[in-house]
Amino acid sequence: SLPGLRMSGDHNGVIIRLQAVIDGIRNLNHWKSGKGRKQAWGHNPVPKGAFACVGQQLIHTINPSNDDDDDDDDDAILGFKT
Repeated sequence: SLPGLRMSGDHNGVIIRLQAVIDGIRNLNHWKSGKGRKQAWGHNPVPKGAFACVGQQLIHTINPSNDDDDDDDDDAILGFKT
């Protein structure tokens, strides 16, 4: 095992499905027209790249750190077999 690197097995398409969910939200007319909080799916401006945080949180959730790890989890590189 390499310090600061946490690898796991095949993700079985989870990453592809996550991308499909994100793309589906971005392409919804309600999302596109929901700028401002007065409409359905109303929202404040979403920073570019904000959806990456959703993906990163999913990866941390399905591949959590081991309590025995000495590495700072915030700096860990997570990966999957492809």
